[in-house]
Amino acid sequence: MVERIANLSVGGCLIQVGETLQSGSPCTFTILLDRMEPGVGVIGEVLRSADGEVVIKFTTIEPEDLFHLQNIIRYNAEDPNNIEDEINEHPGLI
Repeated sequence: MVERIANLSVGGCLIQVGETLQSGSPCTFTILLDRMEPGVGVIGEVLRSADGEVVIKFTTIEPEDLFHLQNIIRYNAEDPNNIEDEINEHPGLI
């Protein structure tokens, strides 16, 4: 289990883990929040893994989970207006 996502976007994430994962490996990833059940689920692929960090590219996400993911990104962004422009230009996977 990952306690913290180091970087999150509509297209993927960077997580810190204690192991190296095989590049190209499929994975299922769930973002759990205190007030949200059951969480935001995505299917992805490991792009890179080194030095305890893993980059995951999201390949499949349900529309409802995409909506929640976009809101998580908006809420945690330093500049929500900039994020809104990026989401409008690149809405993500469906």
